Amino acid sequence: MHHLPRDAPAHIVTTVFEQVQCQTLKQDDRRTVYKILEVLTLSYKEELRVLGPELVAGVIATIDGERDPRNLMQLFAMLPSFLTAFTLGHLAEEMFDVMACYFPVDFYSVPSHPNAVTRDELATALKLCLVAVPEFVDFCMPLLLEKLDSQLRIAKIDSLQLLQEGCRTFAVNGMEKYLYDLCKSLQREVVSSIDKEVCKEALSALEALMRMIFSSPLHKDTAHVFHTCLDNVISGACLQLQNVELSTFQSSVQMLLAISHASSASCEAVAKAVVPMLLKQSQMGLDEENMTTLLQTLTSFLSICEKQQVIPADVGEAHSLYLEMAQGAVPASQLEGMRGLSVSVTSLTRDARLQAYELACAYVLQGGRDRVRQEAIACLKRLALHYPNEVMEFVVSSRLQCREEGEQDVVRMDRCVDALCCIAVIEPFTACIVPQLLGFVTDHQETDVCHMGVRCLRKLVLLPDASASVHGYLHMQCGAVSRLVRWWLSGNHDDEQLLLDSATVVSTIVRMLDHRSQSEVLQELLPLFGEGDTLSHHTQSVVLLEALLGVVYRDVVIPALPQLLSQLQMLVIQSSHPLTVKSSARLLACLVNKARDDDDLLTLLSGFLAMIETILDNPSASLIEVTNATTLILWITKALVLRGHKSVESWADKLVILLEHPLVGAVAAEGFRLVMDHDEYLSSGNHCIIRILYRQRFFQVIEKLVKHYDETEDCVRTNFLIALTYLLQGVPNVVLGLGLSEYVPLLKEALEQTEVVLLLSAMQTLSDLLESKQSALEDHIHTFLLHFLRLTKFKDSMKVRIAALQCVAHICNYPTHLLLPLKHQTVQQLTSCLDDHKRLVRQQAVATCSCWHLVGAPVKS
Repeated sequence: MHHLPRDAPAHIVTTVFEQVQCQTLKQDDRRTVYKILEVLTLSYKEELRVLGPELVAGVIATIDGERDPRNLMQLFAMLPSFLTAFTLGHLAEEMFDVMACYFPVDFYSVPSHPNAVTRDELATALKLCLVAVPEFVDFCMPLLLEKLDSQLRIAKIDSLQLLQEGCRTFAVNGMEKYLYDLCKSLQREVVSSIDKEVCKEALSALEALMRMIFSSPLHKDTAHVFHTCLDNVISGACLQLQNVELSTFQSSVQMLLAISHASSASCEAVAKAVVPMLLKQSQMGLDEENMTTLLQTLTSFLSICEKQQVIPADVGEAHSLYLEMAQGAVPASQLEGMRGLSVSVTSLTRDARLQAYELACAYVLQGGRDRVRQEAIACLKRLALHYPNEVMEFVVSSRLQCREEGEQDVVRMDRCVDALCCIAVIEPFTACIVPQLLGFVTDHQETDVCHMGVRCLRKLVLLPDASASVHGYLHMQCGAVSRLVRWWLSGNHDDEQLLLDSATVVSTIVRMLDHRSQSEVLQELLPLFGEGDTLSHHTQSVVLLEALLGVVYRDVVIPALPQLLSQLQMLVIQSSHPLTVKSSARLLACLVNKARDDDDLLTLLSGFLAMIETILDNPSASLIEVTNATTLILWITKALVLRGHKSVESWADKLVILLEHPLVGAVAAEGFRLVMDHDEYLSSGNHCIIRILYRQRFFQVIEKLVKHYDETEDCVRTNFLIALTYLLQGVPNVVLGLGLSEYVPLLKEALEQTEVVLLLSAMQTLSDLLESKQSALEDHIHTFLLHFLRLTKFKDSMKVRIAALQCVAHICNYPTHLLLPLKHQTVQQLTSCLDDHKRLVRQQAVATCSCWHLVGAPVKS
């Protein structure tokens, strides 16, 4: 309909109105009529405006009485554009009434229908229609006020959401005569409602109303009405703030905070009334709990004042109160005092800031409560953002200065450095603090100082607000990667945590570098790892090597890669150190994942597989060698699965066969979890190749798994069941589909075993399936329930008992007619779990019993 003659649209529309009795047609035919109207009114506005009121009257007559939700969704989507494009005139009220008869939407879709229109979709679309044009204000406001007075929860929520939409559309002058009633209703819902969602929507509506008022230019008389109404709301709420113990105190606070959020003008009005009142109450000798509540309330208002750039007249007195509380002996008051100073940094006077520096540094250096200390550090960080010169002078270079050796113990130095680490992310302090932190590691012989320096560097590079400039400074100006690697390789360190922290610092910095910088780092540092006879010259150093190589881009050239892979392979097999084995295998897998897909990679993989098979088939091989060879298979298989390599099938087959191995079958079973789970190392963040749906492709190995399970010996069947549960956990429930019924017998058999690992894995799998109400399990609910009830008394593991209780609770998701015959027996057997000697078990037992007691109970709509 894009090439019609000029008079054709009006003629078509008129004919439809005169000749078609829309509501007598079938649903599909009515939908076609609405589609015709939609296309014409959107594409031929000018041509249809000649019809004047006849067009509006015709649309009203056509849509009046529509009840099908699919057609209503189409109408509600079309009407806002229609209403804004054509003048309604005297038919505005009639048009509104045609739509308002659906408000609030009283409709609930069938959950089983995949494309069913939901009540929320209808309600959202209808709201946009009811506030589409300013002319609707005199019809919309009485409607929502009426619905707000009803007892229906959904009517209240829809009305409050409608008011929020109306505040974005309606003119402020049109709202004037409804303002008093609106504020009164909103105040009632906030203060009196026990429904949290209704209260939340009322607060949002109040904020939207105030924002509309204060963001619009007002006539003098209108402004007087609005300000009078606002004063009434604030004064009414302030009456509830006169005593912190009143039940309406918190709800009134929330209402005033919502008003403050609206605009700087409303914030100023609220602060003018509230801050003096709260300060006055603070002088009345409140107990510790009430004083803490009062300080939290005051801090909330001053925090909004900071955002709205409003400075209350009594802010100086508030700062004095915060300083007094921060200096007190009560930990809760200390915490709120420091928090108040932190949110008020931009309005603090110089004298108050000097006291804040002294207090914050004192808490940093003291060994008191950690929460107070962390709040003091946060306060220093905010002060450093706004007053860098002062913080440099009075904090970094004086109170927290820790350069002179012998003047302070390591514990005090550790606290200083921890605080400085948080400040170092701010650019003016980076050049001052970061070299100092690195010097603690590379320039000191004391173990405690090295530990402290590495730990703080790790914290620095992992801070969420540590920008690329901080990592760049560590690399370019400080040479942190080179210094850390050389320091570790040249020393005689044997602390595993120190090594892991150093590796985290190195990997985080290298990951942020560009291709060229990464290549330069590798060219400089890789030769250092070859010094000595082999890479195993200092075996744990492979963790640092992993930090360097595991995070580089795929196209960065790694010098002497074949020799490196060969050394890593031997290190995996021969080492008896668990961290070395894991790090070597993981690095080798990462390099395989990133390698170019060519004949060299196939040759490499064939060599690995041949070497591993030789070890596994060698009866004289030690247990360590066999276990390490299995570990290597697991990681290489994961690397190949992630990248979707064509060799993955042969490696997966080998993994399945290993489940039958009497020595390492359990290790191979855990490998299925390794493949299916997300790994933070083999990830896209480290530039690895990750193909979509890789879990679903690997899941296809389940057919071979089941086949081998049926043919294997009883002594290793547990390994197959563990692997099966890990496979089922790793894929979406949609993928299982109808095939789930094939694995139900195996899941039942898993629940009959006594292996804790198997039981936990099986119940985790079943818990997810039961929670999603998989229909394939309906016929087996009774059998599974009996197994779960038996396992709620499993003596060897508290985790098994908790998992079993969770599964029993999830069974309640199924239809009531399946559960009622089982209710009495289940509740009776769950009673003994309420007396379990472990608190966590008793806690879950209470929740599970509650679920089953409610089975068959009437549902409140």
